[in-house]
Amino acid sequence: MNQHEEGIGHEPLVSICIPVFNGGSLIFRALESCMRQTYRHIEVVVSDNASTDDTAAVVASYAARDGRVRYYRNAENIGPVENFFRSYELASGAFVQPLGHDDWLMPNYVEECVKCFNRYPGTGLVTTDQVSVSVKDGDREPSCDIQLAFKNRNVATHSIFRGYYKVNCKHPVGLGGSMGRRDDYVGAHGWFRAMGEDVEFGRQYYQPGYAFDGVCALKVLTPYPYAAFTNKTAYVKLTQPKNSSKLFPFDLKSVGGIVRFYRVFFKLYEHLYSRELKRYDFGFRTYFGAELLNTLFFKLVKNRFTRSYFAGARHATAFFQQYSAWEKIAIVMKFTPLFFARLCKFSARKIWRRKAKLPHSDASWRLPTTA
Repeated sequence: MNQHEEGIGHEPLVSICIPVFNGGSLIFRALESCMRQTYRHIEVVVSDNASTDDTAAVVASYAARDGRVRYYRNAENIGPVENFFRSYELASGAFVQPLGHDDWLMPNYVEECVKCFNRYPGTGLVTTDQVSVSVKDGDREPSCDIQLAFKNRNVATHSIFRGYYKVNCKHPVGLGGSMGRRDDYVGAHGWFRAMGEDVEFGRQYYQPGYAFDGVCALKVLTPYPYAAFTNKTAYVKLTQPKNSSKLFPFDLKSVGGIVRFYRVFFKLYEHLYSRELKRYDFGFRTYFGAELLNTLFFKLVKNRFTRSYFAGARHATAFFQQYSAWEKIAIVMKFTPLFFARLCKFSARKIWRRKAKLPHSDASWRLPTTA
């Protein structure tokens, strides 16, 4: 049997893993979508990170109705990243599907993903359409904000590695919005945890969990020839703007804040590209440098050349000191095409303001907004 075919069967057990902390008011949507799955051979693993609200009671009500729901509670809060991966370690299925406690899946989600794995055993991850929705005060139902749509196809992993770090990435993948093999996800956690053993690196990057979803997805894909994308179903993500500042506490109104923001993602992805994806490391480093220069320029214009914008400029100098002379030349060469591409994209958004199209005419991505 091929190494990539291990664990694939006609109806493998799929574990839907829900890490949660104080999600009692929202987790019902995730659980309800699991109960509505057309693929019945599933288990739902809820890893409660020592919640202080009624999360346990809400999950218990679903577990009483359906024995496929399993609830685990941490004795203490172990942090979001550790709890995220703990849910995989508690799973029994050959495949796992992460699910945010405030997100949900379309009814045919698991069924379509399993079909992809059975049809293409060499795929490392299956990624579906992704829909971002928000519930505004007074609205009874969520409204669609953004739709990330794909074509039904397999994409070679070398193509993903070569373009993942780009702003206009055509094939974004992440553990959170994809189904994969349990052993691969647990292995990615071990790799990411090893990165965090360095005290300084762990404090700045591992513990907050910045970008771990994307960098771990790339790690999972390294031994596989391709990833699968399908538009026959969708992962629905509830956006909560009020919490975004807590997740990314960066001041993007100054040079110093912007550089620190870029540096976080640069260091995380550099750890992978410089060690396991060396073939793409030069492209990654130079593109990142050119993109940072573009961002600094556009933010300068947006802030109307105010003096306060230049606060922390020394961070930019320090950032570019890590580049060789040849890399700096490549950054300058990439700056102009990136600049015009970004300018055209900005102009297009100003001229054509189009609402996001709702996925699937039957609107089956919708769920009740009250339990």
